[in-house]
Amino acid sequence: MSRLAQFYGRNNTRGTRRRAYRPRPLLTVRTTILGKFSAGLIAIASMFVVTTTAIAQNSLPPVSAARGVALFDAICGKSLPNFRKAERSAKANSVSDKAQTGTIYSTKENFSFRISEGPGNGKTCSVVFKSKSSDSEFKRAASNILTEKKVVQTSIGNGGLYNGTALVLVSDPIRSDGETYYSLKMLSQR
Repeated sequence: MSRLAQFYGRNNTRGTRRRAYRPRPLLTVRTTILGKFSAGLIAIASMFVVTTTAIAQNSLPPVSAARGVALFDAICGKSLPNFRKAERSAKANSVSDKAQTGTIYSTKENFSFRISEGPGNGKTCSVVFKSKSSDSEFKRAASNILTEKKVVQTSIGNGGLYNGTALVLVSDPIRSDGETYYSLKMLSQR
């Protein structure tokens, strides 16, 4: 038997093949290392951009509950059923600073929105805004855009129907460092 046949494991006594050692080309190793390094740099840079945007967003004035809900209605509600017109509506309302995460921020007030996939087969349009309004003012403003004019408990949270077709979820307020953040989500028809 030739030495080459022995190296590749042919006709060996155990009946199994040995795998030949094949060193990786140096170019591939360098490319992999550079790829990981550049991916790390991109991740760090994107964290900086998101952090910078969030810090800048916190310095903007808060939004009244009525204004936040009106923006939600103009951006999410008027772009049903698939939210394709949401970005155009947002730009018309000075909400146009898009981060790499897909969240679009207002340049004039503390308000942001995002279109995301799911849950399920449809899309969701969500908004978050900082407000000095009370919880009751927020719920009253949110109930004004709902079909039944009231926020009710559903199987997946507080909310109601918008124009009888889309579900609006009204989240509980989040309080952080003396600030109150309100969130609304609109789920397109599933």
